[in-house]
Formats: sequence, C-alpha cells, structure tokens
Amino acid sequence: MIRKAIFIGWIVLVVLIIGAVVYINLPRTPGVQYSTNPETWVTEDPATGVKEVDFDKVTEGKSYFNDINQQYRDGEIFTVFGYDGIYQGNFFETTYFDEEGNIKMQITGDLIPNDGVLQGILVEKIEEGIPFTYIFLDEDWKNTVNPVNIVWGETYQNEKPFEFKEIKPGIYMDKIQDDISRFTDNFNGMSFGGVVVGNVDKEDILAGNTDVTIMSLH
Repeated sequence: MIRKAIFIGWIVLVVLIIGAVVYINLPRTPGVQYSTNPETWVTEDPATGVKEVDFDKVTEGKSYFNDINQQYRDGEIFTVFGYDGIYQGNFFETTYFDEEGNIKMQITGDLIPNDGVLQGILVEKIEEGIPFTYIFLDEDWKNTVNPVNIVWGETYQNEKPFEFKEIKPGIYMDKIQDDISRFTDNFNGMSFGGVVVGNVDKEDILAGNTDVTIMSLH
C-alpha cells in the first residue's frame, strides 16, 4: 500500500509539473479578445499624463516589457528582444541622463508628449510566422528630431521615413515588416542586425557614424 501511495503521488506530481509547464508556455492572457485598432493599445493615466503602450495588447498576449527588454512567449517562440540607443552621440541602454542628471531620452512604453524627453518604444510581433515591428514615438520626436527614418534588416539594407500617424494625442505609430532572414531557429536562436529609428540612414550605419540620435531593437 505504501509503495502504491508513493507511486500515485509521483504520478500526481508529474501531472502537476506538466500542467505548470503548459500553463507557462501559453499566452499570458488566453481567451481575451484583442483589438486590431492601435488606438486601443495605448492607455492614458489622466493623473500623470503618461500614455502607456500595452505590450500585451499589441502582441495579443504573447509578450511583455520588463523595463529592460521585450520578453516574447507564445508557446512555440521563446526569445528576447533587446534595446539600446544613442543620444547625440552618447550610447545608453534604455535611459540617457545628461551631466545634471536630467533624463533626455528613454526607450520605454510610458510616453509623455511634450515633456522635453524623447520617448519611444519598438514592439516586435510575429504574425503567422512573419515578424513585424511596431514603432511608437511621442510628440518630442516629431518636434526635435529631423529626419526620422527607420533602417532595418540583417545588414540594415532597408530604409524608409517614419510616418507620423497619430493614434492618440501626441503619440505616433508606424509599422514595418521585419527581415525574417535575420532570425534563426524559428526566432528562438541568434539574430543579426536589427531595427533602428532616428536621424540615421543606411550609409550612417555602414560607416559606423555615431553622431546620431536613435533607438534600436535587436
């Protein structure tokens, strides 16, 4: 009887572990109906004026932002998209401070238009096996950076102007089809190149010009 009880206990434990693994691998909010209207992807806090780009809504529950990178989990794809930037020639990861400690530029989903800080975020989404990048910029980008281009691909071979399509007051979005050839192992392996947004072009990247203001997703 004791051996039988132990055996049953092990079976229950295995079932629980399998169930936990399956649950973790599922999209974070299964069963939720997501909108394809970008206006619904940005929520505003009237008390603070922050307009948040909701990764859950953009990617239909398949990813989230942890203040450092984008964690992508859809049951088959388990990967991370990292960020970095350059502000007027100065490298940073997600936030750039000037010598007085003031924030000048942020790669963040929390956008505040017209606060004097360049804020924006790039969100990668895999749609039926095709990667797309949704790019959100606040009003400060439109007012202070010129031109604003998108350069992307395995060798940064693609380029287009950022189209300032306003989806909420002071918040703009554009979208590109990412270069699938820069990914390996069904997006789960290494990736090459990336997506860059700012006053940069293909020639700047090929020449290694760092006298720019950009944010990048890799």
